[in-house]
Amino acid sequence: MGGKTLLVCSFAFLVLVTQYVCFPQASGVSAPVDNPELVSALEQPDQEFDQANRTTTSTNSIMTWLVALVSVMVLGMMSLLGFALRYVQGIAKEVRETAREAMKEAAEHVERITIGAHKASDEADASLNRVRRLEADVKKTYWIIKANAWIGEAALFEEDHPLRTLYYGLAEEALSDAVELDPSDGTACIWKAWLRKRHGFIEEALRLVEGAIQNSDLHPHEVARAYYNAACYCALLSDQSSAKAGRAIDHLKIAIEKHEIFRVLARTDEDFASLRDSQAFQDLIN
Repeated sequence: MGGKTLLVCSFAFLVLVTQYVCFPQASGVSAPVDNPELVSALEQPDQEFDQANRTTTSTNSIMTWLVALVSVMVLGMMSLLGFALRYVQGIAKEVRETAREAMKEAAEHVERITIGAHKASDEADASLNRVRRLEADVKKTYWIIKANAWIGEAALFEEDHPLRTLYYGLAEEALSDAVELDPSDGTACIWKAWLRKRHGFIEEALRLVEGAIQNSDLHPHEVARAYYNAACYCALLSDQSSAKAGRAIDHLKIAIEKHEIFRVLARTDEDFASLRDSQAFQDLIN
């Protein structure tokens, strides 16, 4: 309604301005004339002058309506352009809102994809780590089995036979590879310690077997054997330290508590030669 009112008022204003300013003769208002001769001529009842005056008035009226018509057309176009502008602005606003919502949804979608990708990456890393651990376990088990086989082959030969020495050397290399793959594998550590003891590296053997006792999940029978072997190694080192003798007794006591067979084995085991006269040792084996 405001736009229509403005249009009507503008049209009326333009008509008045055109009638009274641009064409004063058409409105009945005479323009002031200072020429006496012209005034005299106008006052004469001349038929030709009246005819010319009417023609001029008619022309002025036509021009007035033409100007008014052009003005109305201009105002109409301006109103149409205003409406078009408001329409375009409304569409632009809707487009901006739609784009904003689309960007928001896209950002949320990207965030979900990113979270999913991180989760998938974590799961892939976990799976890869499991595969690597499985691969290491397979390799370790292979080397332990090979070492046991070579130890069994070595037992078929006399103590000083070259093949016996060769097989024990191969077994020790295999067990070293197994321990390198998994330092916490108690079985590999126990067998490697036993081979190191055979080569005279008793301190190293003791460290390996006591490490297996403290840091490994051993089968109960293997735990008993580990304590028994540790007792043997401590007994072999007892001449260097009285503390080693005490540790040998403690380890042997635990081994016997876990399995009675080690009481019988200790009675004839030459590794306990230094403890034969010890009352604590005699109490354990009898």
